[in-house]
Amino acid sequence: EQYTGAAWGTRDVCQGPVEFLLSLDHDQPVKEILRLVFAQQYEKRGDWPQWFMLEPYSNIQDKHAHGDVIVWPLKALCDYLEWTNDLAFLDEPVAWRDEDTFVRTARKDPVARHITKLIATVRERFIPGTSLIRYGEGDWNDSLQPADPKLRDWMVRGWTVALLFQQLRRYAEVLRRAGRGDEAEKLQALSEEIRADFNRHLV
Repeated sequence: EQYTGAAWGTRDVCQGPVEFLLSLDHDQPVKEILRLVFAQQYEKRGDWPQWFMLEPYSNIQDKHAHGDVIVWPLKALCDYLEWTNDLAFLDEPVAWRDEDTFVRTARKDPVARHITKLIATVRERFIPGTSLIRYGEGDWNDSLQPADPKLRDWMVRGWTVALLFQQLRRYAEVLRRAGRGDEAEKLQALSEEIRADFNRHLV
């Protein structure tokens, strides 16, 4: 992503490099990208830094992130699994990061467990009484910041909601193919709640 070195943007590396490498059938480098990205997920919070450095400079990272960043690792995973059908990757153990020390955890959990934590964190960020994820500290357009910081908890960006909706539906289908029908149905139901609130409040 940064050919001269420097940080990986969580959103950035989950977009261009993943899509480019998959289009050239370079599946293994994408798998390694996913391992690295999921190993940056904060263990307690369940989200990611806006950007991070790789070892041995992993203590340098931005622990805050825009509201859409948490969705991009899920999108990258869905891209990879749809392209390769490597469903066994869901069971691959990956470490976490401690959000205070930035140290990698000794404990490793399956990638599917990382996604379960991701989805739980997303639910916590819904605006109360809705299934719409709050704007937070911005989104893909870095220049669009709320003039009033208090609005970060009460604004919604339709683009981010649509992105989340799409990835939940894609991941539900991945889970069905992996024989995890019960989990898939729950995600399908959540996506329908998002669709209903999107139409009710934003359309």
